[in-house]
Amino acid sequence: MVEVVVVVVVVVEVEIVVVVEVVVVVVVVVVVVVVVVVVVVVEVEVVVVVVVVVVVVVVVVVVVVVVEVSSSSSSSSSSSSSSRSSSSSSSSSSSSSSSSSSSSSSSSSSSSIVCSSSCSQ
Repeated sequence: MVEVVVVVVVVVEVEIVVVVEVVVVVVVVVVVVVVVVVVVVVEVEVVVVVVVVVVVVVVVVVVVVVVEVSSSSSSSSSSSSSSRSSSSSSSSSSSSSSSSSSSSSSSSSSSSIVCSSSCSQ
């Protein structure tokens, strides 16, 4: 059950990263179109346009890297928590099995005591 939840969380994070990358691409395209329109209509110097485009591209790359790093770190933490919970459940099941075996041994010893007392009479 825990592993299924982890898989769903990882898939949702991957979808979020894809959506963020698509949004970033759309923003870059819009900025480039606006810059071209400004150059054509207002006839701004080309150096200013190049500087603006470079700044926008750098900001977009930084945003994509930050989103991917955060998603990868959260997915690794969720997988470690799932392994921790599965190990704790296995340890609890082993302890319950050991307790059941001890109870069965105690019941068998009590039955032998009853048999010995009745057999002696």
